Amino acid sequence: MASNIGQLGNDGTVRVTGKIYDLALNFESKNLAIAHKNGEQFLVVKSGQVQVNKLTPEVLRDFETANSKLDEVIERNQKQAAGFQR
Repeated sequence: MASNIGQLGNDGTVRVTGKIYDLALNFESKNLAIAHKNGEQFLVVKSGQVQVNKLTPEVLRDFETANSKLDEVIERNQKQAAGFQR
């Protein structure tokens, strides 16, 4: 999904630039970084190690909201795909 909404770099990393947060995901190395627009990373997964930095309730709420919206889009797309298969 990230590759559909982000830019694929030469190193295989997909970068998604949002209004408030940026995300970098490399499927091959399984690395993930989420940062605020100010550049401060608050979640980094690298080589199986998780680093959390200043993960506030506001950040969690933002991602819960984004997750709910993504779930709605996925569900709507699945229903549309099922309708096309009939």
